[in-house]
Amino acid sequence: MAVTRLYWLMLLLASSLGCTLFGAPKPAPLSWTRLRPAAPPDQAIVQLQLCVIERSIGDPYLNTELWQHTDEMIVDLGRKAALEDNGLRVGQIVGMTPDKLEKLLQSKRACFDKKNRVVTAGQVVTQPLGVVEPAASYTLTRGKEKTPVTLKQARFCMDVMPTLTADGKTRLVFTPKVEHSEARLPFLPDPANSTWTLRTERPSNTYPELSFEVTLAPNEFLVLGGVLDKADSLGRRAFVSEQAEAPLQRVLVLSTDRSGGNNEPTPQDLAYTHPSPSLAAQATFSIVRADRP
Repeated sequence: MAVTRLYWLMLLLASSLGCTLFGAPKPAPLSWTRLRPAAPPDQAIVQLQLCVIERSIGDPYLNTELWQHTDEMIVDLGRKAALEDNGLRVGQIVGMTPDKLEKLLQSKRACFDKKNRVVTAGQVVTQPLGVVEPAASYTLTRGKEKTPVTLKQARFCMDVMPTLTADGKTRLVFTPKVEHSEARLPFLPDPANSTWTLRTERPSNTYPELSFEVTLAPNEFLVLGGVLDKADSLGRRAFVSEQAEAPLQRVLVLSTDRSGGNNEPTPQDLAYTHPSPSLAAQATFSIVRADRP
């Protein structure tokens, strides 16, 4: 009996000493916990690689040559006509990625805005197409109706909502949007629940009648741009900045990848895409940039 008690006493002391020397297991840092997606473990994850390429207005490559490598019939004819009326252009890169486009995507000077956004399927992502302008005017075309619009502190954007298809592709729904500073009611009516919902996003004009849908396989490229000939159109105003000393033209280049919940993005991926990362997250940015030229 004495030997048994001595054995258990020694085992208890050894366990306590081990915890003292090596420390108890520590939980994951709070900063990473905050960065994790709120989706359930089996929720599919979509990675959006977005790059806004910026060159001088009328640049031959962005304005003409790039589009020769795209299929602009990827959008259905009815919606394509509405997009063209509003100065918007959409095309999918056909075949191998052109060398010039590859160089522009890797150029720190040409890429005005480059992001790797990690989102759950069905989540809407807002992608800015330029900077905030003190004032912006454009004409919205709906069939034969033309409506002039003038906004203060305007920023042209594109809302992107990815969903997954059964054949391994990603379906993307794009909706043009213009954020601005016009005063609006801070609450929205919610008739379904007989209540009001607090607005948390910036005031904006969203144009669902110009929404369009595209389906991409992993690593296929989509290009969005404006038509220069449509002088006061939504598309030209969104992709052309004429307020700088040297007017600039932009295109948005996008590609996708998808993974299930078992392939959760690394903390570096989440830090790279989070809008306001913690100091601990910022410490990893050099690693992320090294992996993503």
